[in-house]
Amino acid sequence: MEASLAINGGKPVFTGTFPAWPQWDEAERANLMRVLEARQWGTLGKAALAFAARFAGVIGAKHAIAVNSGTQALQILLQGAGIGHGDEVVLPGYAPASALAAVATAGATPVFADVARNDACLAPSAAEAAVSARTRAILAVHLAGRPCDMAALARIASARGLRLFEDCAQAHGAVYEGRCVGSLADGAVFDFGVASNLTCGEGGLIATNAEALYEACWPLHTSGRALKGSSEFGGKVLMGSNGRMAEWEAAVLDAQLDRFAEQQARRNRNAIALRAALRAIPGVVTPADDPRIDAQSCSVFLSRIDDERLTCDREAFIRALVAEGVPAERGFQPLHRQGLLASEGFRKATGSTFDYAALRLPDAERWSETAVVLPGRLLLGDAGHVGAIVEAFQKVAGAHAR
Repeated sequence: MEASLAINGGKPVFTGTFPAWPQWDEAERANLMRVLEARQWGTLGKAALAFAARFAGVIGAKHAIAVNSGTQALQILLQGAGIGHGDEVVLPGYAPASALAAVATAGATPVFADVARNDACLAPSAAEAAVSARTRAILAVHLAGRPCDMAALARIASARGLRLFEDCAQAHGAVYEGRCVGSLADGAVFDFGVASNLTCGEGGLIATNAEALYEACWPLHTSGRALKGSSEFGGKVLMGSNGRMAEWEAAVLDAQLDRFAEQQARRNRNAIALRAALRAIPGVVTPADDPRIDAQSCSVFLSRIDDERLTCDREAFIRALVAEGVPAERGFQPLHRQGLLASEGFRKATGSTFDYAALRLPDAERWSETAVVLPGRLLLGDAGHVGAIVEAFQKVAGAHAR
């Protein structure tokens, strides 16, 4: 059967095109022109403030601060919570490297816990085992649009007196037990990079229901100016740096948000169909269903191969998928294997002397070695696009079945 694969000269499954990303129309252009003509292009302008308030309302949070990146958002959130040098933050070993970078830049020491075998999200039992006397927070990373087990993580955080934070960079619009991610913990961060489901190229946001945390984060993003009663010229300036979102970014995001609900519904509908179909293919594994998850929001679609049932490795599987006309790539490298952990800059920032090279996280490493990731834009297609993806997986897996 391998001879029929496109990579070996056979006919590709799909020769059409998938939806492009990002998507825009005249609404973005009109918003940008309003900013241009208003001559207020940054420094807490009306567009950035309005977008933060609007997005907070969408996810059900009381407060939001628009900033210039998701990484900066997480760094500010940790610092606003008083977390820094000498403190530890528990986070999953399989997640975007930006989460690790933000924790380290805030001065805290990252402590990696294994992920769940059935969904690649932070495993509550592993997170609890990683807690020490120095732990100040647990970071739940909603991976590939799938909410973590927030009920279990909340119980652990409450029992241990820890902060619980959400990294929603890959999960805009996901819903868990009737509530949007970003409103489920002490605080949350979002990313608006080019690969995000809501994008302006760059940008990020901090969300919280806690007034005190909101006020503590505010000066950290606006050069030390407090939310109330602070003036650079009056001499009252607090700790902080400039992380403000530019008006241009907010203008684009406001227009993007107008069409987000429809896009999110389409992504979720297609993701459900795709997971169900791929799950029936021997050698392909998708995250298990969880009845508490009302909606996922896939900025990427995550699956993995069962290499015990296939004769090829993950790299060969991906090359074959691409040849069949389906864009695919490998997933993340395990965070505990990132080179920056051995760097002098990391040691100086955190003071950590932990030997990460000796750490073993079997399920995080397994996902890293076998994950097959599809760009989220593929889920903006129609039933025909989903069918083509399924057919390509069937063809490649069938050709390499043991």
